[in-house]
Amino acid sequence: MKRTIKLAVAAAVALTSTAAFATNGDNLIGLGAKSRAMGGTGTAHYNGAESATSNPALITKSKGTQFTFGGTYFSPDVEVKTAGTQGGANNLTATSDAKHNIIPYVALTENLGNGFAIGTSMFGSAGMGTDWRSGNGAIGNPSIGDMGLYSMRSNLLLLKFSVPVAYGQDNWSVGVAPVLM
Repeated sequence: MKRTIKLAVAAAVALTSTAAFATNGDNLIGLGAKSRAMGGTGTAHYNGAESATSNPALITKSKGTQFTFGGTYFSPDVEVKTAGTQGGANNLTATSDAKHNIIPYVALTENLGNGFAIGTSMFGSAGMGTDWRSGNGAIGNPSIGDMGLYSMRSNLLLLKFSVPVAYGQDNWSVGVAPVLM
C-alpha cells in the first residue's frame, strides 16, 4: 500500500511539474574549477591556493608558495517577453546578444612555516551580462508609450578580494579572511 502511494505521488509530481526558466548566473555553487567540479563541496577539501577563496583555514596545508588562476565560462540563453507593457500595443520578444561571460578567480598562498600561512585572492562570486542593442524591439515604439528595451547592454560581475591568514597543526587549523567587495 505504501509503495503504491509513493509511486502515485512520484507520478503526479513528474507529470504536473513545469520547467523552471531560471539561471544560477548570479550565484555560483563553488569558487574555482575544483570546487565547482565537486558541486561546491570544495569548501571542506584542500584544493591548493584555490582554497583561499572559500576556506582560509585550509591554506595551512600548502607547501611553499602556490599560485592558481582560472575562470567559469557562463553562457545563458536570455530572452524577454512583454505583453503590451505601459499601454503599448505591441508584444515584444527579444533574445540577448550577450552569449559569453567569464567569472574569474586568482589566488596566491605562502606557507610561512611553524603552522602559519598567508595568502591573497581575488574572485568573482557572481556575474551575468545581457545585450539588447539589436534585434526585435530594441527601441520599441515611443509614440504609444512602448519604450522597448532601451537598446541597452549590461554586464554584472561581483568581484571580491580577500587576504587570508591561517594557523594550524596536524589535525586542525583556523583561518580568517577579511573580504573587500
